[in-house]
Order: sequence, then C-alpha cells, then structure tokens
Amino acid sequence: MTPRRAGRRVAHVAANASSPVLMSITRRGVAPNAPVEGSSAVLAASVAFFLAELGDKTMLATITLATQYQGWGGVVGVWAGSTVGMVVADGLAILAGRLLERRLPERAVRIGAAVLFVALGIWLAVEALLAR
Repeated sequence: MTPRRAGRRVAHVAANASSPVLMSITRRGVAPNAPVEGSSAVLAASVAFFLAELGDKTMLATITLATQYQGWGGVVGVWAGSTVGMVVADGLAILAGRLLERRLPERAVRIGAAVLFVALGIWLAVEALLAR
C-alpha cells in the first residue's frame, strides 16, 4: 500500500469516526431558536471544527502544500493561506445558513443537512472502496 493510499484510508476512517461525535453535539430536545444558556459559541464551533477537520481532504491538501514549501516561510505561508481559505469558506457557509434560516423551517434545514451529510459519507466510502 502506498503512503498516499494509506493517508486516504486514515482520512476516511477519521471522518467517519468523528461523525457520531458531531451528531451528538446537536441541540436535541431544544425549542427552535431558543438561546442555549451557559454555552459558548466559540467553544462549540471550535470543538466541532476540530473534530470535523481531522483527516479531511483539506487537511491532506495542507500537508501536501507544506511538503512543497520548505522552511519557516513555507510553514507560515501554508498556515496563513489555509487559514484565509477556511475563513472565506466558513463565512460563505454562515451567510448561507442565515439565508436558509429566514426562508426555510429549521426542521427542513436539519433534514437537508443530514441528507447531505449521509450522501457525502456514502460518496467517500464508495471512493475509498473503489481506490483499492
């Protein structure tokens, strides 16, 4: 098995293993739009992103870029570039979430997100199996 193929398998396992954790931190049994008391949006987002980003394709792309740009200038450049790219992508996701919140009921958004999550998981699993 090549290192690249092994890296892909590790990424798929990490992504699939973190799925139940991510699903467990959703707000079950809470009234729609009810504020969550005693919680920190920054902490919740940080934990969710840390778990979601472990071993994903973005992380593998960042590792690949880091191997191509040597020295501290490369390390800082890759870190800054990946951070800016993630901030822009997350900003778009936040705006899309706000727009969907205004136009669709929360239940529809949750069901749509769950369907998309499962579909992407199946896609990654099929891709991993076909890569053999």
